[in-house]
Amino acid sequence: MCQLRIDEPTGDHLKQLVEEQKEAEDNLRKRAAVLTELVETEKDYVRDLGLVVLGYMAAIRIGSIPLPDDLRNGKDRFVFGNIKPMYEWHRDVFLAELEKCQSKPEQLGSLFKR
Repeated sequence: MCQLRIDEPTGDHLKQLVEEQKEAEDNLRKRAAVLTELVETEKDYVRDLGLVVLGYMAAIRIGSIPLPDDLRNGKDRFVFGNIKPMYEWHRDVFLAELEKCQSKPEQLGSLFKR
């Protein structure tokens, strides 16, 4: 008489467990890749905002480039609005929090609830 223990996986069950483990590992790799891409994109965004704030906007303020009349006398604020505070927040707050999510991905959702 053959006895089958309930706590021992059968061949089919073992195969299913291995496939599920493989799928879970694949999903973790995909999630890590998405987070890496998100962090890299945010770094690019911060860099590009910095080019505007530290480059073009600074050049306007010191008068080193010719301006059309529409941008004189403080009217550049209509064009640039809150770019500087956005740049500073993304650079100083959001990017650092996003980078932390690479090791704690479960915290990612809370970054977007603010």
